[in-house]
Amino acid sequence: MDVGVIGLGLIGGSIAKALVQDLNVVGYDIDRSVVNAAFDAKIITHKALSLRDFARPKLIFLATPPAATIEVLQFLSSMNLEGTTITDCTGVKTPIFRNLSPKIKPFFVGGHPMAGKESGGLGASSGTLFEGSGWIITPSKETLPRCIDMVVDTVITFGSKPKLMSPEEHDRVVALVSQLPHIIAAALVTEATKFKTEGITAGSWADLTRVAGSDPNLWVNLCLLNDVELAHVIGRFILLLQEVQDGLETRNQDLIRNFFERARNSKINS
Repeated sequence: MDVGVIGLGLIGGSIAKALVQDLNVVGYDIDRSVVNAAFDAKIITHKALSLRDFARPKLIFLATPPAATIEVLQFLSSMNLEGTTITDCTGVKTPIFRNLSPKIKPFFVGGHPMAGKESGGLGASSGTLFEGSGWIITPSKETLPRCIDMVVDTVITFGSKPKLMSPEEHDRVVALVSQLPHIIAAALVTEATKFKTEGITAGSWADLTRVAGSDPNLWVNLCLLNDVELAHVIGRFILLLQEVQDGLETRNQDLIRNFFERARNSKINS
């Protein structure tokens, strides 16, 4: 079976590397030099000159930025791809489904690999990137079961753990576990510029701020596309910070202790 990968950055390159050991991989990227590099490195077996070269693969992964994913899906819907399963890797799902044409809905399976790095590009990709990580699968009511099965079975071979949920639930959860952490990391690093922190930060700082070096353009797009859910999560987070601030201002040890104990118990029981 031929598999197509559109977008050969960190995620798409890692998908291609995970697939190419067993399958023919047709690769495309808007940057022609990236396609050539992937072919020369044997990350893909066939170079696509345009999106029209994806009439043959039976499974297509879209590993493009959110706005580009919508555009690519609109283009693919104009082709005769009946029977081809298409899945994406975008970190927000509701806007993607909102822009799907009826023609492509039965064959589209929303997807989101919960793995990544702070650095991007084909050079940062790895065939083992997804091992042990979650891969959220978000089919619609119109999605054909065989298409869902194909995506689930494929990502399992990457070492991922597929988890099915609705596009709406995905966006609510990801606002908390992915988008908010990036905002917090950026805020911490920005605040740290007011101090001399070199040589005094430890593991907790490194863990909390690792993703602050991520691509700003990507996260602007993801935040704006998930604006309502993300705004709600930020509001709840502010209330939690205010709880600690109130405890400090009133010297209320019990309030502060309860804050940390709730978190500790949740972590232990998770």
